[in-house]
Amino acid sequence: QLGQHNLSHLPTVVSMDQLVGFDGKILNRISLLINYQDQEEICFLSTRIVHLLSSSKLGPNVATSLSSSKDANAIVFGVSERLSINLPEVTTCDDYEYDINNIPFWLAKNTMKNTYNYPSDFERRLNTSVRLALLNLLIDNAQPSFSPTLVEFFLGYDLNAEPLTKLQDTDTNQASLVCLHSILDMLRQGLDNEDIGEDTMMDDTAKPSQLMIDTHPILAEKCYELIYRLCAKKGISTSTLRYLRNREDFFYKQFSSMSSRLEHNIEVESTSFP
Repeated sequence: QLGQHNLSHLPTVVSMDQLVGFDGKILNRISLLINYQDQEEICFLSTRIVHLLSSSKLGPNVATSLSSSKDANAIVFGVSERLSINLPEVTTCDDYEYDINNIPFWLAKNTMKNTYNYPSDFERRLNTSVRLALLNLLIDNAQPSFSPTLVEFFLGYDLNAEPLTKLQDTDTNQASLVCLHSILDMLRQGLDNEDIGEDTMMDDTAKPSQLMIDTHPILAEKCYELIYRLCAKKGISTSTLRYLRNREDFFYKQFSSMSSRLEHNIEVESTSFP
């Protein structure tokens, strides 16, 4: 009451994560928008929202809520589809004008005023940023000590299994593993060139593909960091290491490709930017 006026009670003010947690449908719909047709900006912003929610007080409940949703497989499939979009990674000195996520290690924020207006037909796009944003989400969710997290949900870990069997291929869980397979497929790029060469000796059009670390260095860096975080996270480390060793022969193939790349680069006289 204020003087002669009776005022109604003000609605309770809550944070955004509490509001989203109150109605699980909101989280489901935002997660489905991660792969919203060809609207890259919507996909990017949806990814960032889910990422922020996972690091808020709602964090421990995000994975549980999504995994129990009827849209769980659709959400995981949408993320895998977005990760599978293969476009060139732009890494030039002026990319900070369009997308600072493309060159995080250059810290271009210190040179924002140093602008060069070269004539170009370059059109701003966020496809690369969506993939990087998804990997940032997975990397950050591989670090908390609690379980389950979004990295376990998106990559197909069995949230209720014992540590040794949290990650394994079965006839019934292939739909939940599509995101992990998308990431492993990216890192497998260019690794089978020798086998391809033997199988296609009579095919003059067959061309070996380049390693991902050559074509998408920043994306590859984040994929390797994610694999490291998964192998180091208590509770899923054992099953992750066993899965990568038995199914992919991952470590041998990756280290073999890296060693050959280092030998090749020793012959380069000077560093050149693409």
